[in-house]
Amino acid sequence: MAIVGAIGLIGMLIKNSVVLLDEVEKQIGEGIPRFTALVNATLARTRPVVMASVTTILGMLPLLTDPMYRSMAVTIISGLIVGTLITLVFVPILYAFFFHIDRHEITEAPVVAHLGAPGTDQPAPAVRRPGQAGSGNPSEPFHPEN
Repeated sequence: MAIVGAIGLIGMLIKNSVVLLDEVEKQIGEGIPRFTALVNATLARTRPVVMASVTTILGMLPLLTDPMYRSMAVTIISGLIVGTLITLVFVPILYAFFFHIDRHEITEAPVVAHLGAPGTDQPAPAVRRPGQAGSGNPSEPFHPEN
């Protein structure tokens, strides 16, 4: 039964990692600098990943008393504890390593001043690059020069 638990555990860990990496890609697609998107996505996905793991662990606790399912429950419980840490710590580190994301990219990346809602007649986002003239006031809309 431990092998069945390990196969189920692999699926849970992959799901958690895909959810995290999808959030990173979504934020990068919105124009957020890559390092900031990686940190924000990790923080935003921490609660869902931890809650999914905790609820599964709590669901496995009654199986610890059953001799037939004990090995499966121990495999899933211990794997989720370690896997949650891997998902929230090592996956972002590996993503940053493989995609060459440096924490100093924050100052080099464009700053998105306005995001229109997708699928509407909103104007395209105006992007201000570092060093470009502007008021510097984040609450004031940015108007690109023609």
